[in-house]
Amino acid sequence: MQFTLSHSGQTGVQTTTVYPNQVTITDEISLQTVVQFDHVAGLFLNNTRSNTNFVKSDVLVMDIDNDHTENRDEWVTAEMLEELFDDYQFALATSRNHMLIKGTKVPRPKFHIYFPIESITDSQVYVA
Repeated sequence: MQFTLSHSGQTGVQTTTVYPNQVTITDEISLQTVVQFDHVAGLFLNNTRSNTNFVKSDVLVMDIDNDHTENRDEWVTAEMLEELFDDYQFALATSRNHMLIKGTKVPRPKFHIYFPIESITDSQVYVA
C-alpha cells in the first residue's frame, strides 16, 4: 500500500491552508507520524490547499465520526471496518477527537479511513 499525505506541521489550526510536508505513506509508522498533524490528501500548488491549486491525489479519505446515533451498539468500530473492507486496501487512524467529548456528544470512536487510488489530477473528478 502506498499513498501521499501532506501535513502542516501543526495540530488543531482550523484556518491552516498551507501543507508543505509531503509524506509517502507505506506503513503504520509513516501513517501515525503524519496523522498527528493537520493533513490533507493531496498535493497543491505552492503547498496551499484550494480547489484551484489542486495538483493530484492518490488517496480518498473519509471521516467516521459516529454521530449518526447515540446508541453505542450502532457505532462503527475498527473491527467492523476491517471486516467490511476486507477485500480492499485501506489504512485506518483514530481522529484527534477519538473518544473525547465534543460539544454535547458523549465520547465515541472516531476514525479517518484512507483508500489508496490511482493518482487523479482533475479536481472535479476527484471530488466526484
